[in-house]
Amino acid sequence: MESQTVVSICCLTYNHELYIEEAINSFLNQKTSFKFEIIIFDDCSTDSTTQIVNKFKLQYPDLIKIILPQENTFSKGKTSFYDLIRASKGKYVACCEGDDYWISEDKLQAQVDFLENNTGISICFHPSYTLINNEIIDSQYGYYGNKPSIIPAKRVVKSSSGFIPMPSIMIRSNEFRNLFNTYPDFFEKNLWHSTIQIIGASYG
Repeated sequence: MESQTVVSICCLTYNHELYIEEAINSFLNQKTSFKFEIIIFDDCSTDSTTQIVNKFKLQYPDLIKIILPQENTFSKGKTSFYDLIRASKGKYVACCEGDDYWISEDKLQAQVDFLENNTGISICFHPSYTLINNEIIDSQYGYYGNKPSIIPAKRVVKSSSGFIPMPSIMIRSNEFRNLFNTYPDFFEKNLWHSTIQIIGASYG
């Protein structure tokens, strides 16, 4: 019997030829006790991103799934995370866009362990570094203390999408799928970074 997919890594990419390989390798390097999948939404890249993604797909056909829309989703006022989460099979979704990458091979395991032990929490995250031209310009993004703590939803709503680093997010997927089933037209066009963070925080 095939084991259940515990985490779906959802990656949105567009013209990330300089970064996407490092992003995907950081996914593949994760050490976990559970099964995960990688779903990449390539939003009609015009550089070599698509070729790079397809190269990885050929190497890992059972692990990597690629979504290739016929037209650029962003230009249509729609959000790719809606399609990514809908296509996911995992109990949890970890977000990482194609110009970001993970530096800890234990990231997924640590977050799954935390959410498994804290069933009242629907979103968790960690600090991240901000790099420009391979130089760290911010080492404190998403840093709110040395110990795990509960962040009030009001703080997240107030800060919109600037409170939580997007590549650090892990969410419980069921809450989002339930909302998609109830309000598909709204979320197809409005699932931006801030929406994901606010929904997650409002559930805990």
